[in-house]
Amino acid sequence: MVVKAKLGFTLIELIVTVAVMAIILAVMMANYNAGGAAFRVENQTRQVMALLRKAEAFSNASKKFNGQLPSGYGVKIEVNKNPILFANLDADKVFTSGVDGVAETLILSTGLKVNQIAPVGEINIFYEPPKRNIYINGVSAGLASVTIQDSQN
Repeated sequence: MVVKAKLGFTLIELIVTVAVMAIILAVMMANYNAGGAAFRVENQTRQVMALLRKAEAFSNASKKFNGQLPSGYGVKIEVNKNPILFANLDADKVFTSGVDGVAETLILSTGLKVNQIAPVGEINIFYEPPKRNIYINGVSAGLASVTIQDSQN
C-alpha cells in the first residue's frame, strides 16, 4: 500500500504565521515612528543652535540691519512660538517688538514646539560685540534651559 504524503500547509498554520508576522510588523512600525520623532526633535534642536551661532556671527561681524548698526544680535525663544533672530536697535540686550528688527524667524517643523523654558517662559540670548559678551535676558551671567517637544507623540 502506497501512502501519499500531504504537501502544503494547513489553514491553522497559515493563520498562525500571518498573525506572528502582523505582530512583528506592528512592533517594527512603533519603533520606526518613535525613531522618526526623535530624529525630528534632534534636527530642530540643531537648527535652533545654528540660529544662535548665526546671531553670534552677525554680532562679531558688526552686520548692519536695514542700514543701521545694531548694538548686537540675539535670539528670542518663547514657549509655543517660533524662535527669532533679532537685531538689537535700542541697546537694551532684549528683543522689543516694534523697536528691534527681526532678521530671521525659524519656523518649527509641524508638530514640534518649544515646550518649556527655565527659569522663565521666554529667553533672550544676546551677543554683544566687540567684547563678545553673552547676555541672557539682559543679564551677563546666567543659565537657561529650552525643551523642544514633538506634540504628535
